[in-house]
Amino acid sequence: MKILIHGKTVTEWNNCWKPIGILDSADLSKLKGVFGLYRFKDPKGNVICFGCATESGRGLEKRITDFRRSSNSARDYKNGKYIYDHRDIVSTEVICIGATQDAQEITSELKEAMK
Repeated sequence: MKILIHGKTVTEWNNCWKPIGILDSADLSKLKGVFGLYRFKDPKGNVICFGCATESGRGLEKRITDFRRSSNSARDYKNGKYIYDHRDIVSTEVICIGATQDAQEITSELKEAMK
């Protein structure tokens, strides 16, 4: 039996990743308040970090910004430090779910299924 998350399988959700550019210069303005998943890839295409934005307010915009600003909020672990130190070459991809309470719940469920 295939597990469906909001009508899609994990494989179908994996086809929804959208590149938004290099971390240091990616336009995050359309991600404010949007719940969803993000991942960072090294120049070889290897996923080096995967996470979700489920906090109300700034959503994906805040979570991704945490990796490129000067504070240590996202860099207290090895991959976070690597991402910050290489933000000029790390690529960023997102799956935008939406800005509703349902989207917040779907995002959490999807993150668990994609681990």
